[in-house]
Amino acid sequence: FCFENRNTFIVPIQQQYHEMLFPEAENIKQLSFGDIQGINTYSNTIKKAYICNSPTKHINPGDVLLFYASEYKRSITTIGIVDNVFNDFSSPEELYSMAIKRTVYSIEQIKSGFTSKSKLLLFKYYKTLDTPIPYELLKRKGILKIPPVSIVQVSLQKLQETNLI
Repeated sequence: FCFENRNTFIVPIQQQYHEMLFPEAENIKQLSFGDIQGINTYSNTIKKAYICNSPTKHINPGDVLLFYASEYKRSITTIGIVDNVFNDFSSPEELYSMAIKRTVYSIEQIKSGFTSKSKLLLFKYYKTLDTPIPYELLKRKGILKIPPVSIVQVSLQKLQETNLI
């Protein structure tokens, strides 16, 4: 994959959802009952979904997503590549129908968080970083000023110049 001429975004994800969506980035070795039954398909697939209410409007197919595990990890752990972006859903059911089997959220969770700004990012899992990039290093290198709480666009060139990616 060529990272040049792509927008790059840091995407914060709560630790509990990070563990579910990206188990390969965790030190979890035990399968859950849902994994054995094939219920947790989102964790066993390359194609995944991220649902949010971010105001960001500049994400396009082919852009790079750097997933930032918040809370205790506070690091970029995983890279994804955007397949498609959807907005303007008429109902939470419509959003869920497009994300089913690719999202960690249940229909009930989507209903409770659904707004007119709800956004669906369909992406392909690309890679888990061998060494996560901690927030303190991102801050020291001038990539971030504060820990991300919403999707934030960053300079891929700056990440490459500082040898982070």
